[in-house]
Amino acid sequence: MKRFWITKEFIEPEELNGVGYELVVIDNIDLLNNHINDVTKLIDYFNTQYKWDGMFKIHDVEQRIINNGNLFLLYYNKQPIGYTWFKEIDNNIGFIYNVYVTKIIERPKNASKWFMNKILHYNLKKYSKIKWEIEDWNWSAINLFLSLGTQEIKFI
Repeated sequence: MKRFWITKEFIEPEELNGVGYELVVIDNIDLLNNHINDVTKLIDYFNTQYKWDGMFKIHDVEQRIINNGNLFLLYYNKQPIGYTWFKEIDNNIGFIYNVYVTKIIERPKNASKWFMNKILHYNLKKYSKIKWEIEDWNWSAINLFLSLGTQEIKFI
């Protein structure tokens, strides 16, 4: 497992050129209900692409929102193509997890980078540091986050 962090001092400038992209932040049950079909679709996309026993179900989504988790949705041309979760560790540090952008829907190659750049900038307005973990085998995610200015946490 590789661990990463980022602060305002290290992040790449905010991506402004996002033609066709939309970021939606779901931080309450009413917003979740407005996007429930899209969240369900994204869960189905994930389960089509990957076999992972730890994948959350739609009832888990509601519980995470109730427990102060934020779900970020990425849309491209009005179609849901990605999500990630964010939770507060303390008043200064947040944690990103379950990052996913589908390959089932045709989308620009920079979709993942645009998405994560926006999420990091959004959360660094409130938190001084954002952390996350990536499986050692997931080189596409590791390279994505390194391209955003993140730092790997090295243990001695």
